[in-house]
Amino acid sequence: MPLSQSHSVPYTEPDTAPPAVGPDLFNQLSTHPPPILKTPPRTPTPTSYYPTFSYQVPPVLNSTVSEVIKFLFSTVYPPTSLSIMLFNARSLLPKIHNLRAISAIVQPSVICVTETWLTDETPDTAISLPGYDIHRSDRKNSRGGGCAI
Repeated sequence: MPLSQSHSVPYTEPDTAPPAVGPDLFNQLSTHPPPILKTPPRTPTPTSYYPTFSYQVPPVLNSTVSEVIKFLFSTVYPPTSLSIMLFNARSLLPKIHNLRAISAIVQPSVICVTETWLTDETPDTAISLPGYDIHRSDRKNSRGGGCAI
């Protein structure tokens, strides 16, 4: 149906409600609105073994970019917790700017990089990240491989 067509409403009086809707219904809806979407609780029931934690529902596929960015920033852990990031580089040198950008936003405690493809000729300064010490193991006598922490 084209958008320009209108639908006829069986009630011609604009200020009256259909007969099935009583005057009390509007008061009930305004004081206790029904849930639109059931979501899991934000904090699970604590037990003696597991610590409590906040649970956030990830954004749905139809989210806007700003909603996804807000969600990603909200998942950054406080500095008192341990967070580990794994980055499978498959050649780190051309992707070092990506790693620097991601680590600046997420600020993990530890960064593990696999498939660095570095050689002994690559200085640590070429792959250094502000605020992190680097420990690396390059593959000897072969191409590819290597890791860094």
